[in-house]
Amino acid sequence: IASTFLLSRSLTSRNPVRIDGDTAGAYILPQTLNGSRQISYRVSFDPRMLSKRIFGDTSAVSRALKQVEPIIFLRSHTLESSFDLARFNPGLGYQLALGGFDSFLARNGEEAIYAANATTTSVAATLDLPFGLSAQANYSRTDVDQYQHRVGPGFLKSTGTTESWPSGRVTWSETFAKGPILGLTAGARLQRDRATSSTPFSDGTGATATSDTRRMTPDLTVTLRNAAVFRVSGQFDRSDASYAGNLTQVDASTVTGNVSWSVRMPRFLSGQRRNLTTNLTVSQNSSSSCIQRTSDSVCAVTYQLSRFEARTSFLASLAHAIRVGLDIGYVHNAVKSLGQLTSSLTLSALVNIPLTSLGM
Repeated sequence: IASTFLLSRSLTSRNPVRIDGDTAGAYILPQTLNGSRQISYRVSFDPRMLSKRIFGDTSAVSRALKQVEPIIFLRSHTLESSFDLARFNPGLGYQLALGGFDSFLARNGEEAIYAANATTTSVAATLDLPFGLSAQANYSRTDVDQYQHRVGPGFLKSTGTTESWPSGRVTWSETFAKGPILGLTAGARLQRDRATSSTPFSDGTGATATSDTRRMTPDLTVTLRNAAVFRVSGQFDRSDASYAGNLTQVDASTVTGNVSWSVRMPRFLSGQRRNLTTNLTVSQNSSSSCIQRTSDSVCAVTYQLSRFEARTSFLASLAHAIRVGLDIGYVHNAVKSLGQLTSSLTLSALVNIPLTSLGM
């Protein structure tokens, strides 16, 4: 259980406030009160231990569940509110965030300018499989009710729900005793996020917004015995958002490749033949967006962007802790929706000489 309380007073920027309204009562400094309370629960469920206690260590059920890690359940409930130009003195009840949600909506006859009631639930499970495989699954859901003070008494209530499912990652890792490859790691994460919100207006109408985002992020790492490392990763997103009958679609993808290795410098550059580290990175990004209004039959493209970037760097450590480096980069941008093409080439050098190497 955690609670927070914040009191802010304005000394000169705002006018003083009367305690009993506009015609009577003493003046106090204008104050803003913010309070919140969060109650969290965490439950860990171990299927392996439970099966051993019920069926025994050597049972078929226990052997089938021996690769299952403990399943974690989390649930939190948060209440918060804010009072502006509050005329009452906050007691311990509000400072310690005691009471139900009604105590956050109103205090001492005054209504909050903002209040929220949120509940979050999440579940995480991990499975260790043979042959270097592992899998993780996650689920989360958040429900929020927000109350905004309207002109006059009462509140405008908006609701929102965010759910992440399916969501998980699969990883495979293997180490080789022979051959040029020392280790190999491959993985992929899949995630889908859906959100829905409803917002009322003061005239009695309202609007509903929905979004649906899918994401996939694969990656591969290869480590050679000569200490060279190859990495390839990607991220592919697709999102659909709808508001007031208008649909917006966004597609984005990123593919990045990286290789790094070290070699000994020739003796005419380094008598002790220190290492020269080389790093090469290439990435390709593309994104596009379109919007389809209620009167349109197709989704009209609003922008298309493509970006290619290549960068290589060299870093060497010389005698007396002196470091020198060189960085070369090339970037090409293409805004296809506007017909714009730009390219740039950068070159930078690094020389790091510690003062201690100069006898200072």
